[in-house]
Amino acid sequence: MLNNRSNQTLNVWALSLQQAVLLTKQKQNWLTLACLGVLFFYLSFVTLIAQGVDNYLKENLKQLLGADSVIQINRTIPREQLTALNDLVDKSSQSQLYKITLTHQTYHQQVQLKAVDDNYPLQGKLEYSQDKSFKGKQTSSPPDVTQIWLEPRLASALNVNIGDTLTLGHTQLIFSAYLLHEPDRLHEGHSSDMRALVHSSSIQAEDLAVKQYRYLFNHNESNIHAIENIQKTMADSQLFSKALGNHPISAAYQRVEKFLGLLSVLLIILAGITLLLSSHKTSNALSRFIAVCLSNGMNAKYKFHILLSNSLFTLLLSFIPALIFALISAVLFEQSAQKLMPGFMLIWQPFDLLKVLFLCSLLFVGLSLPMWFKVYRTQPIELLSAHSAKSSHLSLHAFFLCTMMAGIVYWYSDNWTLTALLLGSLAVCILGLLLVSTLVLNLGRWGLGKHGKLLGFTLYLMRQRIYVRAAQMMSLGLSITLLLMCARIHQDITSMLEHFKYEQQGNLLITQVDQKQKEALEQFLVTNNSELKELYKYQYAQLTHINNVPLNMVDIPVSDTLSSVQKPIRLHWSEQLPVNNKLELGDWLNSLHVTKSNNISVEDEVFNELNLKLGDQLIMQMAEKTHSYTVASVHSFASGGSNITFWFVAQTSTPVPEVPVYSMGSAELSKPAWQQLAKLWQTHPTMRLQSIDSILSQTRNYLNVLTGAVFMYSGLISVLTILLLSATIQRHLQQDKKRNGLLVSFGLSKIEQYKIASYEWLVVTLLPTISAFACVYLTMGAFYKYELALTYKPDHITLLMQALLIVFIITALGLLSTKKQFTNNIRGLLVE
Repeated sequence: MLNNRSNQTLNVWALSLQQAVLLTKQKQNWLTLACLGVLFFYLSFVTLIAQGVDNYLKENLKQLLGADSVIQINRTIPREQLTALNDLVDKSSQSQLYKITLTHQTYHQQVQLKAVDDNYPLQGKLEYSQDKSFKGKQTSSPPDVTQIWLEPRLASALNVNIGDTLTLGHTQLIFSAYLLHEPDRLHEGHSSDMRALVHSSSIQAEDLAVKQYRYLFNHNESNIHAIENIQKTMADSQLFSKALGNHPISAAYQRVEKFLGLLSVLLIILAGITLLLSSHKTSNALSRFIAVCLSNGMNAKYKFHILLSNSLFTLLLSFIPALIFALISAVLFEQSAQKLMPGFMLIWQPFDLLKVLFLCSLLFVGLSLPMWFKVYRTQPIELLSAHSAKSSHLSLHAFFLCTMMAGIVYWYSDNWTLTALLLGSLAVCILGLLLVSTLVLNLGRWGLGKHGKLLGFTLYLMRQRIYVRAAQMMSLGLSITLLLMCARIHQDITSMLEHFKYEQQGNLLITQVDQKQKEALEQFLVTNNSELKELYKYQYAQLTHINNVPLNMVDIPVSDTLSSVQKPIRLHWSEQLPVNNKLELGDWLNSLHVTKSNNISVEDEVFNELNLKLGDQLIMQMAEKTHSYTVASVHSFASGGSNITFWFVAQTSTPVPEVPVYSMGSAELSKPAWQQLAKLWQTHPTMRLQSIDSILSQTRNYLNVLTGAVFMYSGLISVLTILLLSATIQRHLQQDKKRNGLLVSFGLSKIEQYKIASYEWLVVTLLPTISAFACVYLTMGAFYKYELALTYKPDHITLLMQALLIVFIITALGLLSTKKQFTNNIRGLLVE
């Protein structure tokens, strides 16, 4: 038949595509397409987000650095290094950043104030507006002396208009323009802090405490390595340069990308199992098609062409809709992110879409190879006999599935501790469910007494397909756990935030006050019938070296802790172990036979995440000098006392000389006192106070983002779980119909058949739900205990009702989907 055609290759491709279209119309491969579509959607979404953000950061670095290079430091650059830097650059500018509170009448707002010199901006132009139309004007000059520019959000928060006067300590500043754009906004662009801009001469008389110094340089690109060498002599500084391409927040985005990539391991497991269960339909149909073609004279070499054309059709049919949905989702993500990060946008290149296609194609090939091997070995004689997957084929599926998982882990993992934790938790969950399901299903061997014989018989029948049932339970367990977690984490924590009272800590958090401000605050509290709850002294210190190795060269996994200690942290001192801490390792005072004043205790989590050991040497930059400490002990938080715990505590009774001392704590303000706070801030603008309500509001915002992410991921898991359940039903549909027909012939009624089906679905659903219930309870309890230092008081009734509702819905849907199992009768069996 095919031998008579002139162009066999084209004919084979055309015929193969017709067969693929026919299978699709008959819905024989819909499970495969849906499963691949969900997997491709997630990978496409993650890849598009990652590539869009990466391109955005590169473009961001070019346009918003405001100079060729920038050095950030929390003290002034020493004269010697500054002179050497100025010899290498064409032009420079110095800015100081202050964390202050601006006031106007009774309004107040925390602000990041930037004070600039005459050379600012070095590159680009400032954009401002002098009316509320916000039509931007550009200038290459900073604000005039005695003037201040405020961003529109800040002006609205202070209820201030152009021409109004703001008081900063003893200085009067005229609000002269709305600040729309700064050419060096790179470092502020991803912060929610409200911003203001002044000339440094305007506030020189105030002697405010500087939060950060920023040095901008224009220079020849060939000088970058010399500048980098000078910067390395200042271990507490950071260098950002267009020539180096190191965006300040690129590491954070990379960590998010890696974690999202690792999460795809779970999707691959579910997708791999679903494809394995559903592949018998497509592979058998493809095998018969190839056998028919071979029987009609097709050359055996064209088997590969049929496989390739069929695979390309499946790949494109599942990838194109997934990519479209991923693009739409990425745009929605961009719009949501702009609410938290104004100006954020995803920038894509054509190559990015090719990268997505390549990644999905690679994964598809890895998951499809076992089926290809099986089909390629098809012989025409197999048309005459039914054939099923052999154990060798199952082993091949398992091997390629593990290979794909290992490839994803290797590609996305940059923190092997996190990877081990994630995969370890996944393995424990799966093995636990497998063990429990095996034990329960084996109960059918012994029966369950007079009134449980039908249930025992059901368990015996389920045990005959123990691997399939275990796969169902594992996937359901993971899905239900995530769904319950998503439902409870938002409700429980939101409820806790609404009702939790800081009875010991008060309603005002004091994060930074110096001695003069402390005295003013104490007087303010007495005058306004308020109470100071607690106050602890500290000094700012920045960790620069561990065992004489610079912090950025130490082999430490990327973490939030590492990001935090790269900035100045609060160093407390105490001769005694603080009452709200307990000793985990080491001794307090002189444990390692070193000078007492050099001993330091490190918080337990920080100690572990920085890979520290007792006896390690820590070098910290404090003001203009460095100080060395020896890790002598490890402490952890103990509930029942204050909630304030310091990461680092020097084991001494006195602070470091010539280093500013600050205090932090909490107070309980009366209602009238809140109205008077603006006057206190007007005199002491650098005093850092924050209401507990505003902290809880920020927590709610982050919680909403977290819940949304968990909900999206659990939704994908749920879709794959539904597909897996459908695949298991379709896989054994014919066998179940025969089994039920035989049971009828043995005298079982329709009601008893439905009872057996009900028992099956209840077991398949109830075991994972109980496991998920326990998992959610333990996880939430650990979160409350170790992160919030509170006792978890869950709403057991609501959690139980949600779990039972899930059991009822899945069981009902399962029974509806298995109605076809009961269509065979005894006559039908005799005919077969």
